[in-house]
Amino acid sequence: MAKIARGEIWLVDLNPVRGHEQAGKRPCLIISVDLFNQGASGLVVVLPITSKDKGIPFHVKINSPEGGMKTQSFIKCEDVRSISVERLDK
Repeated sequence: MAKIARGEIWLVDLNPVRGHEQAGKRPCLIISVDLFNQGASGLVVVLPITSKDKGIPFHVKINSPEGGMKTQSFIKCEDVRSISVERLDK
């Protein structure tokens, strides 16, 4: 697997999910520190990204082409989760 760095955006398969969690294969921002990302746990901490503007004040807007995004998108800061690196696809 390629080196995973804090601040990068990776495509992530978030399925299966429960309840109102963000689902599907979508971009996510890596927020865990690099030392953790390269550690033995095999986990990273991410924030899912959506293209839907719901007017939520704690969604951080990303203007294309920032972060390699093709369209204006929003980082869902309320949806922090730890995931296996096996879910990542650059």
